Amino acid sequence: MPLHTGRSRSLRRLDRDPRRALSEPRQYCQREGSQSRSLVRRKFFYLFTCEYCFSHYVAAAILIITRYRLLFPDWRGYLVAFFALVWVANQYMSIYNRLRLDIKHEQVEIKAEEVTAKDTKKHEGTRSAKTSFI
Repeated sequence: MPLHTGRSRSLRRLDRDPRRALSEPRQYCQREGSQSRSLVRRKFFYLFTCEYCFSHYVAAAILIITRYRLLFPDWRGYLVAFFALVWVANQYMSIYNRLRLDIKHEQVEIKAEEVTAKDTKKHEGTRSAKTSFI
């Protein structure tokens, strides 16, 4: 009889596939962001589904917390800092996404090479078996 750890089956499934753990909250946010009646609620949930929009909100929060200004000591400094911070954040996101794409591309190439190597090895094995009987 297995011991119960107090965890449900769905949580154990999520342990095996971490992408699934993040897909359900994302789907909830997408659904609420598109179907909610309140404009504030739609904007709040849309925030978590759009990386570009999220970077603007994070940049605004960071500027408010740190009171960081760039080039100008007044409100213009906040404006310049806001756009500069968002631009840098989006550049980092682009680099990260490109890196993920390159890694995925390399994994696909390696898998294809493994499959072709396995096929050639299989064909060589059948050829050597046929030639040994001749």
